[in-house]
Amino acid sequence: MENRTSQTPLNIYSDFFEYRDRDLIDPDDPVNRTIYVIDTNVLLNLFKYSRSTARQVIEVLHHMRNALFLPHQVLEEFWPLLAEVRKGSHHLEAKGKVDTSMANARREVEKWFKRTGLEAIEESSQETGLKLTSGSDTQAGLSLEAVVASVENLLDEMEAASSRIGEIIDSVSEEAQENEILDSIEKIFEGRVGRAPDETEHKRLLTEFADRIDKGLPPGNRDVEIRKGETDKASGDFFIWRQGLNEAKHRSEELGQSVDLTLITNDLKDDWTRSTKPDPLPRRELVREFANATGGGVFRIKSFRHLIEVATSHFGAQSLDAAGMAQIEAVEDDNRGWTTDAAFNYLAYLYDRPRYHDQLKVLLAAYGAAKNGMDPITFSEARELTGRENLAQFSSPFRTILNNFEDDTVDEAMIWSRYPDNGEGVYCFNGNPLDALEKVLHEDKDFANIARSGFQDLCRLRNVATRDFDSSDASYRTRAEVNPAQ
Repeated sequence: MENRTSQTPLNIYSDFFEYRDRDLIDPDDPVNRTIYVIDTNVLLNLFKYSRSTARQVIEVLHHMRNALFLPHQVLEEFWPLLAEVRKGSHHLEAKGKVDTSMANARREVEKWFKRTGLEAIEESSQETGLKLTSGSDTQAGLSLEAVVASVENLLDEMEAASSRIGEIIDSVSEEAQENEILDSIEKIFEGRVGRAPDETEHKRLLTEFADRIDKGLPPGNRDVEIRKGETDKASGDFFIWRQGLNEAKHRSEELGQSVDLTLITNDLKDDWTRSTKPDPLPRRELVREFANATGGGVFRIKSFRHLIEVATSHFGAQSLDAAGMAQIEAVEDDNRGWTTDAAFNYLAYLYDRPRYHDQLKVLLAAYGAAKNGMDPITFSEARELTGRENLAQFSSPFRTILNNFEDDTVDEAMIWSRYPDNGEGVYCFNGNPLDALEKVLHEDKDFANIARSGFQDLCRLRNVATRDFDSSDASYRTRAEVNPAQ
């Protein structure tokens, strides 16, 4: 019989430590024992903040510089994506969201008018000259006519403000701010960037990734499911994981004790995490793999807001002002919703059903217009693009797709129709799908060709110079066959 007298007593977590979730919430010693890996989206967000917020964030990172690590794969993704930030696409997208919000407000007001009968009353009063008042309204010194006028004036003022936002965006130069940020992060991450794997190591890692996919191990397995086996294009998350893990293992060996690793990201995909509220918890497979590799270290996943809290509580950094924190929260919220996977599935649903190819063409042409700061597609333009005389129920598929979605971060159709004051209906985007769509088009030849063709047709309809997407450096693939529920 085995002698257990000298062994540490076992408990329910002894061989199942990855289930001890409370250990995954906060590190005990974040200063001396934790490496903080900065993900690509967090780095790119620096270039979306105002100058004031960016400087405050850089100061936070400066205080934590000795605890930071940047995997080489993060920079592989960062530099190409920075080009899109340079174009100011996030500003144009923000203006589009403002316009969409105002359109939603106007639509809700119009629905309220109809629901309460005010629309009919207003039309009647205009024909008969009767004043829109009731007994209670008169006693309150308020007329329905005044309410209607006030609401309409407010919406008009909001639209005027949106136009002014567009003028400001056109006049803003971000080059000086961008250079300042790049100079700062160069100093912060000096000596804290991982090395690129050589050709032999790169091939070995791809082989390892393919083997992990066969076993269903994260991260990156979800990307392969969407891209149907193209492991070399879905391996980015795995390379970040492996490079971060190797750095933690190396430091653990140097120190003679295990170190922890916290991935700072706003991209909470289900092949990284198993929950997002109230705190994201990493997949248990990753927790165990990290602990085994480092001799007991803990792997965590946190948002950038958490990094700021740690910097102020343990590293001597000052808290950001209220405006800075509000902007960080707003940018983080913008990164949620439409993921690349969700956008791909949305387009694939339309693509796999020939009866919805017209909708797909209009949606992707509308994407081209939005990315180039052009007006939304009108109903008459949609009829010209599709050769349809009647657009009845044309928007319905955009909504019914959601019945087949498992992604609970998406709860609205990607695009919807609205009716401005001039009476000509237009198609506008919901939420924040443009960045996700762009990534899909850079990877999918079929969708990119549809987008290019539709947008060029739209340019010809508008008698403007034909434009093209900046996709010359894209590594296209043939669209993998997907079969969503019929």
